[in-house]
Amino acid sequence: MIRITLMEPEKFVIDEVPDPEIEPGEALIRVKSNGICGGDVAPYVGKKLDIFPLPSVLGHEFGGIVEDIKGNAGEVRIGDKVAVYPALPCGNCYYCTRGMGFACNNMRFYGVGGTDGGFAEMFKAPIDNCVVLDKEFELTNIGIIEPATVALKAIGEFVNSTLAIYGVGSIGMLMIQIAKSNNNKIVAIDIDQKHLETARLIGADLVVDANDASKNAIIRKYLDSERDEIDAIILTVCSQEVLDWAINNVRKVGTIKNITVMDSVGLSVNFNQVWTKQLTISGQDCYTQEQFRKAARLVEEGIIKKEGVITKYFPLAEVEEAFKYRVNENALKVILTG
Repeated sequence: MIRITLMEPEKFVIDEVPDPEIEPGEALIRVKSNGICGGDVAPYVGKKLDIFPLPSVLGHEFGGIVEDIKGNAGEVRIGDKVAVYPALPCGNCYYCTRGMGFACNNMRFYGVGGTDGGFAEMFKAPIDNCVVLDKEFELTNIGIIEPATVALKAIGEFVNSTLAIYGVGSIGMLMIQIAKSNNNKIVAIDIDQKHLETARLIGADLVVDANDASKNAIIRKYLDSERDEIDAIILTVCSQEVLDWAINNVRKVGTIKNITVMDSVGLSVNFNQVWTKQLTISGQDCYTQEQFRKAARLVEEGIIKKEGVITKYFPLAEVEEAFKYRVNENALKVILTG
């Protein structure tokens, strides 16, 4: 099989290696879909190497067809289409023993921090991490399930609310679809005009150029009522300017969620403003397997659609062309296919 390693920024190596040998409790999967995440792009362009050290076999948005199984397979069968839940909590730490494995102190995660990911033709994974998909599921689109899970955790609790999504890349587009299914009003904010137009087409109620000096007035005019304010702001990009804007523009007792790894950690927060407005500010990293399963069901049911999310497909062996396209075109979701 071929396995792809990012050796250093902008340098992939494709190796021929033996297929993985599975142990009891594991499944062998022929990988058919790998989404390219912003977390994969960061080390490719030489950023965030403390979080994404190189060399690394990337890929945490993936799945395919089960080729072999050893041990008690539960609901998983050879020939099944599966998405791979990429988190590997230890099961023994304070958080794992209290039902919060998503916050595991010893978390390993496929494609991050030295744990090989799915950028290969074949992959072995614990059977318990395999989420079985409908027989009719389009294999090449398995790669949107993991980012859909991120979107679901960020947005799923909000119903009948007014939400601002600051940054509408692929996860922002997924959030729009989930939020609209829960009867939320959506303000989409970005600097990319193509992304804003896509956001409008898939359901955003208002799209706003983040660089427009009059953006606050545009939003205020749209809301058109003192009672209708922004209940929550979800940040898929974050800087000092963006954080300040969010604190200033969310309603009292509102929520601000940051779901991205920032380039700079030296941001300041006006806690007097947080106190007087009684805001909730939170971060989001990992998610539960139950949330992953629920996101898979939303894709299967058509609540989450690939339209407006997936920009282009590339064969796995064309990984360099895929990454160049993703970066140079500021594309949404790019999928590597097996």
